[in-house]
Amino acid sequence: MKKVSLLLLGLSLAFAFNVGVFDVSYGQNSPNADAVQNSTEFNIRWISDQRVTGVKKEAAHATYIPYSSREALTSDECYDAPWLDSNSDLVTSLNGTWKFRWVKGTKEGPGPSEFQAADLDDSEWDDIRVPMNWEMTGKYNLPTYNNTGYPFHNHPPYATEGYEEHGIVDHNATGFYRRTFDLPKEWSNKEVFVHFDGVYSCCVVWVNGKFCGYSQGSNTDAEFDITSAIQPGKNQLSVRVYRWCDGSYLEGQDMWRLSGIHRDVYLVAKPKTFIRDHYLTVADQSADELSYKLRFTPISTDIPTAKNDSGLDKFDFFYAGERPDHKMFIVKDGRVVWRYDDPEGRGEISDAILLSDGHILMAHQYGIREIVPDLNSEDGYSVVWKMETPNGYEIHSLQPIGTDKILYVQCGRPFEAVVMEIPSMKELKRIPLPFRDGGSHGQMRNMRLTKDGTLLLGSFEYNAAIEFDSNGKELRRWECPGAWGVEELENGNILVASNRGFVREFTRDGEKVWEFDWKKQGPPAFVKVDGGFRSNVSGQKAHRLPNGDTMITNWQNPWSRELSDPLVPAIQAIETTPDGDVVWKLSAWDAPADLGPSTTIQLLDEPVDRAKLRFGEFK
Repeated sequence: MKKVSLLLLGLSLAFAFNVGVFDVSYGQNSPNADAVQNSTEFNIRWISDQRVTGVKKEAAHATYIPYSSREALTSDECYDAPWLDSNSDLVTSLNGTWKFRWVKGTKEGPGPSEFQAADLDDSEWDDIRVPMNWEMTGKYNLPTYNNTGYPFHNHPPYATEGYEEHGIVDHNATGFYRRTFDLPKEWSNKEVFVHFDGVYSCCVVWVNGKFCGYSQGSNTDAEFDITSAIQPGKNQLSVRVYRWCDGSYLEGQDMWRLSGIHRDVYLVAKPKTFIRDHYLTVADQSADELSYKLRFTPISTDIPTAKNDSGLDKFDFFYAGERPDHKMFIVKDGRVVWRYDDPEGRGEISDAILLSDGHILMAHQYGIREIVPDLNSEDGYSVVWKMETPNGYEIHSLQPIGTDKILYVQCGRPFEAVVMEIPSMKELKRIPLPFRDGGSHGQMRNMRLTKDGTLLLGSFEYNAAIEFDSNGKELRRWECPGAWGVEELENGNILVASNRGFVREFTRDGEKVWEFDWKKQGPPAFVKVDGGFRSNVSGQKAHRLPNGDTMITNWQNPWSRELSDPLVPAIQAIETTPDGDVVWKLSAWDAPADLGPSTTIQLLDEPVDRAKLRFGEFK
């Protein structure tokens, strides 16, 4: 017997056996691919959407078992007997007894099965062994055998109604599995994944009530990153399994039709930096084909940013910045997964908003565009609609209103807010706003709508953030030199970012209740100048994160002769605590991602729902 052992000692990870591959699609053919992948909850329409075969599912890779050391690998009994189960301290089997509830389907579709809450009482549920098809328990729907055709009515992509005349009266039944697991203390600094070797026909996964992913492909592996959902100690895992999905149409062959988690389930922990895939090739094969060498090639690491500490891997985010060439990026898992590149574009991208439907609204000084990231198009995006700014005017900020209107501020003489219907571009209302003599480029850069339907605007001319009603009447004013970015917080206060390097939080009554001064409290943000370096801080926007910290962008002027030096990279953004401690910084100016100057950073799990925004009488 020949045996192959491969050790990846440089990354404290070893590969031993059971190489396999699985196929994954991220719904990239969907016009709203990014919106699907950023979903925070499951959508039942996915089981009949052939463009979606996986959501939040890890990219396909060869199956391997990690070990913490060479000694741990070679001392495992499966090292010499690879047909045995691994005893790696980085793997925990979830096979065994689960709680189970079966829900009969109807001719219209699956029955309701919202049982994913972490604190749901499942003590009265049945027990089921995993792995096993639920039909084999003898308690639930019967196994079905088809020589030709399908066990359900042929109406692709829907697999809903079973052939009752052949005894399939339970239609598209649902099985809901639940169990708890204890997270090993040694895994506290690891990336943790849950791995399914096979589920008929599709599954939805929640950990501690948080949606972690969806997969279909009955006989292919599915792996989900659950690091952000787990907690120390006891955790709750919920898995919803549908008997059929649109993928069931690909299984029209001579076989028994069964359902459920029919192969192994396990947790796997990996270092923060690890080889995520590899392949083996034959090299130096002899003429008689009796001898050869195997070449091992790692394909990529999951977090390629560790070497330069760029900060890319902490958040998944949408990014844009004012620069001569129009560029925008979507960063996930420390990698750029989508980019917008329009080197011929006029002006600068002063404002860009990622919407919950996957669209992006952008104001670029001389116009407005709404685009959809589209990985199948030559440019990587499709234009939904666009407009140009009249001569002598500039547009630097905008907001959606409902699904069919936008509000933008047109800088110039006169200085006006405009409500426009889209995509027809029919003007619905023009609202004059007071100004002095800042000109079209020196009046403002950023505005936002409040929950009350009023307009917040950062004014260079008045060195203040100003609130207006839908008729242009000034309601309140917060003095702030260099006021640039404005945002209403959940508590009703106003967060104002200044291009002079500080961020202030005000109450509605004008009281300053919090301040962060980057020049005094933040890290140096250097640019190269003749004879050395100088600190460059030009804050543009600030955003209060769900954890109470504040993210602040720092713009580097690409039109200036003073440029960021790769040996002393400038800081593009930071995260600061309420106490002023900087706990994260972004500095990505070279491989694997040169993001350029920073104006907008928006977390992917905080898309803007345009249906919730209003301005006065406009909704």
